[in-house]
Amino acid sequence: MKKQLTILLLAVLSVFLLRPLLWAQGTAAELSRTHNQASSGSIVFNGAIVFTDDPEWKEKWSAPLEGLPNFDEVNELHRGKSAKLLFFYCSAHSDSVHQAHVNCDIRISKPNGRIVEERGIDIYNGPALYPLDAYRLASRGVTLSADPDQPLGKWHIEVTLRDLNTSDEVVLDKEFELVE
Repeated sequence: MKKQLTILLLAVLSVFLLRPLLWAQGTAAELSRTHNQASSGSIVFNGAIVFTDDPEWKEKWSAPLEGLPNFDEVNELHRGKSAKLLFFYCSAHSDSVHQAHVNCDIRISKPNGRIVEERGIDIYNGPALYPLDAYRLASRGVTLSADPDQPLGKWHIEVTLRDLNTSDEVVLDKEFELVE
């Protein structure tokens, strides 16, 4: 009985300690209905991207939740403004010592044909976290600023999330319009 109580207490504490890292009630099924999402592999490795200009996104992410936080998403970005591209993943596989390792590649295609790429960006490398079907915020995002020298028009963002323990990949796309 004492052992069961200790295990229960540890489980409850871990939920409170890990809450800022995941949407405890935001499962893969919920996020797929509300955000750009794809999946791959047998244990479904998922990913999602959210493009937001919401200045309170960090507070929304860290707050106690009754479901998914509601981020204001951007489809148009006005010159002089900026928005944050957030990456989420779930169901990353663990290796033989219970470590998960997720990285990503980012490719941004501008309306003038110029392409900006960054490859092999580590977004998580550490203990496998449970529950597996809860989305985690990647340790890195991208801030896009609509500076005066940036071309107006449709921008295309492609993010490839990669579970390095299985080589599963998820390709996510997002488009937005840069306007005056």
